[in-house]
Amino acid sequence: MKHKIFTFSAITIWVLSIILLALRLLTTTLDHISNISIITFAALLFATFLALLSIILAITNSYKRYINNLQNRLARWSKLSPRVNQVGDDAFNELPIGILVFDENLKEVKWVNNYAKVIFEERIVDRPIGEVSSALSDFLQGDDKTPITISIHEQKYEVIYKSEFQVVYLFNVSSREAVKREYQNNLPAIGIMNLDNFEENMTNFDISEQTSIKGEYLSAIADWVEEYSGYLKPYGDNRMVMLLKRKRLEEMMTNKFEILETIRDISTSYGIRVTLSVGIASWDLEYDELSDYAQNAIELAEKRGGDQAVVNIQNQKIAYFGAKLESITKSSRTNARLAAQMIQEIIDKSDQVYIMGHDQTDLDSFGSMIAALKMSLASPDTVPYLIIDEDKLDQTTIEVYNYLKQNDHPVIKHVITTNDALNKKTKDTLLLVLDTQNPTIVHSKELLEQKFKIGVIDHHRGNETSIQGDFTFIDPGASSTVELMMELFSFYAKDIKVDPFEASIMYGGLILDTNTFTYRTNVRTFEVASKLKDYGADAMLVKVWLRNDLSRIIEQNELLSHVEIFLDRFAIVKTNKQYKDRTFIAQVSELLLDIKGIDASFTIVLFEQNQVAVSARSFGAVNVQVLMEEMGGGGHLSSAATQIKDVSVDDAYNQLKHILELEYGGDNTPMKVILLEDVKGKGKKDQIIELAGGYANYLISSKLAVIANEENIKKLTEKKEQERIQAENYLELMKKLASEIDGKSVTLTIQIGVDGKRFGSVTTKQIVEAFQEKHGVVIDRKKLELATDIQSAGIYPVVVSLDKGVKATFEVNIIERREQS
Repeated sequence: MKHKIFTFSAITIWVLSIILLALRLLTTTLDHISNISIITFAALLFATFLALLSIILAITNSYKRYINNLQNRLARWSKLSPRVNQVGDDAFNELPIGILVFDENLKEVKWVNNYAKVIFEERIVDRPIGEVSSALSDFLQGDDKTPITISIHEQKYEVIYKSEFQVVYLFNVSSREAVKREYQNNLPAIGIMNLDNFEENMTNFDISEQTSIKGEYLSAIADWVEEYSGYLKPYGDNRMVMLLKRKRLEEMMTNKFEILETIRDISTSYGIRVTLSVGIASWDLEYDELSDYAQNAIELAEKRGGDQAVVNIQNQKIAYFGAKLESITKSSRTNARLAAQMIQEIIDKSDQVYIMGHDQTDLDSFGSMIAALKMSLASPDTVPYLIIDEDKLDQTTIEVYNYLKQNDHPVIKHVITTNDALNKKTKDTLLLVLDTQNPTIVHSKELLEQKFKIGVIDHHRGNETSIQGDFTFIDPGASSTVELMMELFSFYAKDIKVDPFEASIMYGGLILDTNTFTYRTNVRTFEVASKLKDYGADAMLVKVWLRNDLSRIIEQNELLSHVEIFLDRFAIVKTNKQYKDRTFIAQVSELLLDIKGIDASFTIVLFEQNQVAVSARSFGAVNVQVLMEEMGGGGHLSSAATQIKDVSVDDAYNQLKHILELEYGGDNTPMKVILLEDVKGKGKKDQIIELAGGYANYLISSKLAVIANEENIKKLTEKKEQERIQAENYLELMKKLASEIDGKSVTLTIQIGVDGKRFGSVTTKQIVEAFQEKHGVVIDRKKLELATDIQSAGIYPVVVSLDKGVKATFEVNIIERREQS
């Protein structure tokens, strides 16, 4: 500091001397220049000498300090480098961190470290990564490079990718995943159960018989819950609540809720139709919230017709089990009366009603729309409209609609398109959606997106994505939506007028959906048919509408000639030819059922350029609704369908065969297997489970499981012991690394503007880079834990979570650096 002051003073004197000399020269004439004082020059020379001397001294001292700093750093490094090298060697060679370097296209492995060789247990250099690990290949080829967890030889590894080096780091996180799984296994599950139609079925039994039968049901349910270590408590007349753990719930799912079959067997022995509905939820929530999810699940099970279990697990798609019987009607006369009163009130309060069915509107959808129109016309202050975009009608409905237009039928005056409806909408508009609850296949998605009051009337089973209306009248036990509309007619307080042609269209919907009173037909169905005949419905006219022309018959026969019989009980037809007529596709499936020995039939066609349609039919031995739900569709036990986007016909065909193979393929003799991977709905990796033989063999052939024989069980035991030893070694290494981190510190600066404003905050990336530079230890920044964001000067503790129970702490000293004005 002293030499700086000295230098500054000397330079100042020198500059002042020059200034004074310059002033003297300017004020002295030429005649007197030679008389300038020698003292002045001497002073100037002396000042110059001092300035030069000071500069030389400053440079010399600065150089000496630089040399000293280098010597000090070299001395420190010479002491530290053996330790740093040792830590680096440990990290590179000893720590269970796999390192893989790839080519520029991320297609082949070009180099691996020693631990990566241990991970893959085989030579992988110069091999395509797809052959080494499909999961790792998918990760590298995908756009999202967020770290993921994959399985390699029964171990779990976290994958971190560094794009600048085309390198992947693999961290063994098997212990972490095991803890996570154990936590999930013990999450609570709440279930609500209800005996469907119990009271209605008990009317023919005396009191003592009713008590005995109910006791038999409850005893079977109690034994089943006890088998899974659950808690059961009755509430209400026929309702029960149960509590159990997630892992036990997954066992129930693996066994497909066998209690449903038990209840059906009891009912069969007494000749009654009592079934069980179960709704279960398992989320990481407080119990009051969890109970709401369970309540929603049981309501969904009942809404879908009962005789099934609906399971809602957090972060999983809602799962359905059972539903092996055709839906039992839930629509008592009381329910129909209440529904009629409610819809009348809603219509009366609306200034206009928009009525629409589903896309590719068929006769049931169109007939129920006309029924809703006639119901709305009974309210004089309400203006009803049928929403019809002609390109969204099926072939049969187009013919009927054209007939209405040609005869200038009064119904036509109430027809508008979607665009017209959007222009006419008001705040008091009611939207009635008929013959569907699926928001993806409604006739007009644009109208559904508007903030209208919504009413839904449908006979299909719903699911978690169903339209939630302000008013709903859903009965999966009904043969058709026309049947439900006619029930509402019976209790509607206002007079509804229907002419013979309108009645014929409704009758056509009834005929279509029951396949001429073959499917889902009950007493109610014939009562409705009788009522429509009273209105003047013409059965022969309906027969004419539903006839096929010669070209369609030839087309159907051409498709039938390429039928494939799968597993000796399923008939499948597929074609890449495009068909947009759902009725035609359904007719092909119905014709396939005429083949002797066939339990279910499927027709797979190209529906649109990027969409495949599948129509499924059965006689009831096979629940095609469940099969189609697995493919994203729905329907009834004996009649269902789906439309799948962005797949080919062959993809849909293979998906269907895969589902059929899982459910019905192979020998069903139970077999115990050891899972090699997590199998959704069945079990977790290394778990020993018992499955039907066909499915077990499928898992074995897919290398997802091995048979649980003595040899494989011994290998599993040895592997778990090896994992335990590896986990202990890894823990020791982490403790060693923690000792290298504990108590250290790093210093970082944060920039402050002239106005005192801070620019940003210190990031974890900056911290680990500073730590590596100063101490030579590499830390994964994702393992840092900061108590708060670092945005100002001070000393901040940083925690490094290396492993379960292994943490290290160091300090970050933040100093401010201000910008110069």
